[in-house]
Amino acid sequence: AWVAGVVAVISGCSTGPMFPAPESSQGSVQAFRVRSDAHPDFFLFQNDSSRVCHIGYDRTGNGEVDEKIYLDGISLSQAPHLVLILDGYGFDCLRDYYEAGGLRMFHPPSLVISPYPAMTDLSMTDLLSSAPCEGFEAQYFSRRENRVLGGSCAYLRGHNQNYNDYLDYRAPMLWDALGYMWPRHFFKRELASALKSFRRSSNPEHIAYFVTSAGISTQTGLAGQIESLEWLEQLIHRVMWESRGLVKITILADHGHGYAACERIPLEAFLKEKGWREANRLEGPRDVVYIRFGLETYVGLSTNSPAELSRDLMELEGV
Repeated sequence: AWVAGVVAVISGCSTGPMFPAPESSQGSVQAFRVRSDAHPDFFLFQNDSSRVCHIGYDRTGNGEVDEKIYLDGISLSQAPHLVLILDGYGFDCLRDYYEAGGLRMFHPPSLVISPYPAMTDLSMTDLLSSAPCEGFEAQYFSRRENRVLGGSCAYLRGHNQNYNDYLDYRAPMLWDALGYMWPRHFFKRELASALKSFRRSSNPEHIAYFVTSAGISTQTGLAGQIESLEWLEQLIHRVMWESRGLVKITILADHGHGYAACERIPLEAFLKEKGWREANRLEGPRDVVYIRFGLETYVGLSTNSPAELSRDLMELEGV
């Protein structure tokens, strides 16, 4: 029944484009046919730095621009602020997309320093200044209780994600899993849902977090990320067209993505050979609690002898 329900959801949802492709591009001007069947009626104008600083409309239907809006002349106090957070897109990806001519309504992307380890829960907590996470992720070792807490059910309940309370749009938690199986479909659904959420909002700042972009990164790598940025740009054009430029938009990511296929290293056998005891609680000096959770290329180890454990681990290839 669950599988049938998922299939029904997937087959019953349209994932067509959110905004039409450019009708023409002449020099610094892109023209779109949004409402008119005969002529382009929405225009993007680039300045000498190739950044879109004006948008234009044809209100009469003759293909001529009769209204032009200077985007940089609109202050943040005059317009709502739409914040779009992508899960798992690195600086290089955004830079390459921008240099190829995409997202030119924005200034060039800039580097930021992510928390360590660079994981979603920690990054989002730092970004939104929410209550601290209990652990690095939804399953973790609690020093206070001396046991492992959380897991998949805790993840689906958002127990380690206090930052969710600060988000105006976040997909249902079940989509976190479905987005790894059908990332393109669910990312497009997220875009449509986020747009509806923004349309309904009266908040001066609207924060939308896209979790299924992580599935695109993991399943399709850089090529899939570039494709999804094209879809995201359709959302941005739609918002800009509907608002007549009265919106400020920020795009950022919680962390990057390495695009590398990974294999587990023989950590358990190595620890046993070195005389460490894998455990669920820390009692003796050679006890180690080892968390295996998520699709990460890091591992969380807890022990009462961290210096000794670190020295041993440095002998294992892959650490």
